[in-house]
Amino acid sequence: MEWDVGAGRNVLWKVAVPLPGFSSPVVWGKRLFLTGGDATVRKVFCFDAESGAILWEKEVATTLDNPLIAGADGHAGYAAATPATDGNYVCAIFATGDLACFDVEGNAVWARNLGRPDNHYGHSSSLILEDGRVFVQFDQNSNSKLYAFEVATGEVAWETGRSVISWASPILAHTGSRSELILANCETVDAYNPQTGEQLWSVACMAGEMGPSPAWADGLVFAANDYARAVGIRATGNNAQVIWEFDEDLPDAASPLATARYLYLPTSYGFLVCLDAKTGEKIWDAEFDYGFEASPISTGEYIYALDKGGTMHIFRPGDTYTSVADIPLGEKSGSTPALVEGRIYIRGEEHLFCIGTGD
Repeated sequence: MEWDVGAGRNVLWKVAVPLPGFSSPVVWGKRLFLTGGDATVRKVFCFDAESGAILWEKEVATTLDNPLIAGADGHAGYAAATPATDGNYVCAIFATGDLACFDVEGNAVWARNLGRPDNHYGHSSSLILEDGRVFVQFDQNSNSKLYAFEVATGEVAWETGRSVISWASPILAHTGSRSELILANCETVDAYNPQTGEQLWSVACMAGEMGPSPAWADGLVFAANDYARAVGIRATGNNAQVIWEFDEDLPDAASPLATARYLYLPTSYGFLVCLDAKTGEKIWDAEFDYGFEASPISTGEYIYALDKGGTMHIFRPGDTYTSVADIPLGEKSGSTPALVEGRIYIRGEEHLFCIGTGD
């Protein structure tokens, strides 16, 4: 909870990231995976989590005649979606609609193009990889799909048509009785069976250009979007209903963080709001110089929230905002950090940082 990038204190390493992107780092064992790209080239990088050295980098080629994507240069970029790994494979998707799978040694396993995304900000929905399948939320202006691919072969396990657009990422909630793949979009919050693609339930409760992902905690599903509302949803079997609404300060990029007691809403204009997760009542709000694109993370004892200016705000969960530290990174950031075994991996605008004590 204490570091100084300028002085190098508790900064185990800092390395330049060769290509731009908003994707977040993912870590498995001693390997860290990250993507970067522009209109010319898109790559998957594997870093040594201990030293920051690049172990391998692989280009993901496109089959598009023209890889320029409308909106990608000015908004989400070409590498906004975070990759996913299960320790054997790593999968990544780019704004060109190119989905690729490598083994963790960097050997190409399969690749396919899902089609040029009809998406005016560029594709940004991150991947989920679990139980041998990679799940892709490919929402766009037309021909939206939810896919499940067999990670070992690239074969389509199932695909489900959708008629909505979003920039949000799916979540996989293990409710205790079953697993649910939960998606938010410009109109609804939907749950699907991850084994079959069957829609389990749907609630019409959203609006606008949906960027924040849903959240799940202690039996409730949460969704929020600027120019719409925040909602708490109770799903019982294949029936779901909104049990509360909140319509004040709302996120438009960073995703809400849910715990059994609290729901945290990080806004792009500097407010961080804490709601009662069970009732939607506002408990407190805090204002900062910069808003949030990275999503906040809970360690249980503390909450870590990285703002767009690159300052990490660390605070204690509770009925009042209790700051522990505010630590500048020295550069802007729009990527969610990875907290792994006492270390914090942060992607800044130009560099990748590893924060820790070395113990």
